[in-house]
Amino acid sequence: MPRLRTLTRCILGALAATLVISPIGSLVAQLPIPRWRGGVDLTIGGDDATDEATFGGISGIAVDGQGRIYVADRKDEQIRVFTPAGRFASRIGRSGSGPLEFKRLATIGFGPDRLLWARDEGNARLLGIDVSKTPARGVRNVPLQQFTGGSRLPLTFTANGSHVDESIYFEKASESFRQVRLLRSASGSIARADTLPVPPGANAGVHKVTKVQKDASGKQIGMSQGFIWQPFGPQWLRAYGPGGARAEVVTSRYAVVVYGADGRVLRTLTRALSAVPLSARERRTADSTLADIKSDLPFGVPSSKAPVVGLFWASDTSLWVERAVADGGLREADVYDRTGRLIAIAEWPTDIDLQWGHPVIVGGTVVAAAANKDGLERVVRLRFR
Repeated sequence: MPRLRTLTRCILGALAATLVISPIGSLVAQLPIPRWRGGVDLTIGGDDATDEATFGGISGIAVDGQGRIYVADRKDEQIRVFTPAGRFASRIGRSGSGPLEFKRLATIGFGPDRLLWARDEGNARLLGIDVSKTPARGVRNVPLQQFTGGSRLPLTFTANGSHVDESIYFEKASESFRQVRLLRSASGSIARADTLPVPPGANAGVHKVTKVQKDASGKQIGMSQGFIWQPFGPQWLRAYGPGGARAEVVTSRYAVVVYGADGRVLRTLTRALSAVPLSARERRTADSTLADIKSDLPFGVPSSKAPVVGLFWASDTSLWVERAVADGGLREADVYDRTGRLIAIAEWPTDIDLQWGHPVIVGGTVVAAAANKDGLERVVRLRFR
């Protein structure tokens, strides 16, 4: 036995020496990151679609625990429900201001109470809908105390059911708008409003155009502001996720800041990336866009693209950071788990723009809206393997 213990100690000592000589950390860091390749396995709408699958303007998408797909259409002011196989199942709502009626129907999403919530902006309210039975029933009506201007923001909630939203406030003193994060209680009252500080470089690619409205005597009676964005230039992106988490980035630099529901910084995700130059086609399109704008602009067309394209939260609280790619290449996103560890690179067809398409990411699937070159809209489901 003593001899066996001695031999064991020798073996372990040799292994320890090997580990010291060959740093395991650097070897792990060099291992290839898995690639998830996404392909379309379901399309709803598009060319030759039936009336039930013809969309006038998709404003939101939701997916329930059974895989049913809910599509909000702001033109028809209704939500259409499809089975996991893509077959039309039912309609929810209609145009109006009564129970289960919509006016400027915007985004939709499921809350922790398992209700399907809809942002009914024209009626300044959130509607909670019980979809567990057919027909669906409107069971909650939460008034919005102010216009949020967030028709493209997904509906997200904290664990206790408080709704997380954004609003834009105009400050007369500075004659400028400021972005505010709202925490709205289950009754609709504003429980907390936090101004989001504008990060450095956020407005480098934005040109503000101000128009003053005057009456016949020349007295100012109002003012409006519009914005022009630099093609392929920096933008300030913000994304809200499950439980009230938030991620934000100025797209000119890969430095994604992740905040917890309490507003504290959890981590910053960074990567060193090579610049992605614009193709000749992209430059021609961008030059043409700026030439059509009748205004003096402080910027032109950059030589390369901003490295970050989009931010998307998955239902499991993983975060997708879409990166710029060469013209015509597959789209790519870095996928981080809830601890901030890079776990995969997801890639999918170039004609599916998740930044535009109200994506819902659940497990290995993404359901999103897409449009062809003629603007015809459809819903697609991507399976990642």
